[in-house]
Formats: sequence, structure tokens, C-alpha cells
Amino acid sequence: MQRSNTNKMEALINEFIREQGLEEGLQRVRIYKVWDLVVGEKAASCTTGKYYNKGILYCTVNSSLLRSSIGFQKTEIISRMNSMLNGEMISDIVLR
Repeated sequence: MQRSNTNKMEALINEFIREQGLEEGLQRVRIYKVWDLVVGEKAASCTTGKYYNKGILYCTVNSSLLRSSIGFQKTEIISRMNSMLNGEMISDIVLR
């Protein structure tokens, strides 16, 4: 008995995600996780809020010293994040 209508599990999952409109939310979660990886554990623990909209990542950092340090490295952080996300997802980072 041979199956005639077989699909790969990955294709089925991707189709389900697309049909349910979950792509944007999953992309945001990936961006937030990559932020934590790129800036490191200390900066990630000081980041109290993250929001992504139209290529801009808004981060609330509760340490002014850390905020200024990240500000100086912003272009490098954007480059590393885009590299890890396999595309130009981040165009700017706004620190609050």
C-alpha cells in the first residue's frame, strides 16, 4: 500500500502558520530572542520591554550606562541581528 498524497511535516506546519496568520508574531519572537543573544545576558536582563514594528526595534533598558553603551554599538548590533535573522529585518534600534 503506497501513499499517494504525502506532504513533508515542515510544509504542513508552514502552511498552518500561514493560514492562521501567525507569521508576524513568530517573527517578533525570533527578533526578541536574537536581541538577547546579540547584546548578551547582562544587557538582556536589563531590557525590560521590547517592541518591533516596521523594521524598528524599540527597547526599554533600565540602566543608563548600558543604554549609552548599546547606543555606541547600535550599527554593529543591527548588522549582527540581521545576519542571525537571515535578512534585513532590523533597520534601526530605538533605546528608551
